[in-house]
Amino acid sequence: GVLGGALVEDGVVDVDLTYKIETMGCQMNQADSERMEGQLMSLGIRPLLEDETVTKSSGLFEETVKESKRKPDVIVLNTCSIRDHAEQKVYSYLGPHAKRKRDGEDVTIIVAGCVAQQEGQSLL
Repeated sequence: GVLGGALVEDGVVDVDLTYKIETMGCQMNQADSERMEGQLMSLGIRPLLEDETVTKSSGLFEETVKESKRKPDVIVLNTCSIRDHAEQKVYSYLGPHAKRKRDGEDVTIIVAGCVAQQEGQSLL
């Protein structure tokens, strides 16, 4: 995966990895998200910029350049079960990221917080 494969022995990332953290709910979750963000940054993983793009080149004889919106390598969803329809919101948010993973993209998805504790293995 992204985290295991990109880290080197001294804790420095040898590629440009990005993350996005989505926090749902209470102040406690906000504080937890800030701690998780600090951990990611200490590993050299940086926040994804809002309008960041990636450029890909392809073609054997003719160079084709395609620019698309960059997607984070690490997604952290810190959940709260107090909100209305909390579980449905989590599954809805995870949908596009889970599809990326199913399609073979090297993306790490982290679900933390109350809904993660309640739903457990069913999130997988």
